[in-house]
Amino acid sequence: MIKKNERLLSKVLVALVAVLISCNGSQTSQKNQVPKVGFLDLLEDATLAQAKKGFFVALKDSGYSATDGTLEIIYRNAQGDQPTLLQACDYLISENVDLIATNPSLSTITAVQRTKTIPVFMMVSSTPKLMKLNDAKGNEPVNLFGTGENIDYIDTSFDLIPSLILPKNGKIKVGMIFNQSEPQSVSAMEGIKKRVDINKMELVALPVNSSAEVQLVTQSLL
Repeated sequence: MIKKNERLLSKVLVALVAVLISCNGSQTSQKNQVPKVGFLDLLEDATLAQAKKGFFVALKDSGYSATDGTLEIIYRNAQGDQPTLLQACDYLISENVDLIATNPSLSTITAVQRTKTIPVFMMVSSTPKLMKLNDAKGNEPVNLFGTGENIDYIDTSFDLIPSLILPKNGKIKVGMIFNQSEPQSVSAMEGIKKRVDINKMELVALPVNSSAEVQLVTQSLL
């Protein structure tokens, strides 16, 4: 799913870069002038790393690469810290990047809130509606592109648990870790709570703020 989403996202990105090049004319025709992409990452995470890798591989396949000098990349990782994320986003905007790639939802929300003119390309993000980015009429931000994920698949996955696990003392007890600073994770948790009630299971959910906390919290659940 990640590869499919990121390749679709990169095609949109490449198309927009081509438009920017044709519109900027005199600037981009200079030898040293290439499209500048800012990449805003929230934290170090294996899934996010795969999305980022797919994003740049697909760009390279389409003829845009920092190593070939056809693209300039400014990468910033907030290491799970929200104030740092805001500062990183503001820095990318101050650098007059042509595009901002965001990974995951919280990065997308931050970028859309900080700029209304620079195109924002999201990955591993919720739909604009789930991220509460739509306006009062339900319209999505005009500068937001990419692929958004809903959380419908969670219902099916969770409903399978009773058929796979034998209950202890008459009830299945499920441990769950979620990122309380990530809107998509919080939305998923709310959905999971409903499925737990429907399936008459018991949920023990503990929050984490960074991948560094996952091992400790997992041990606590066990």
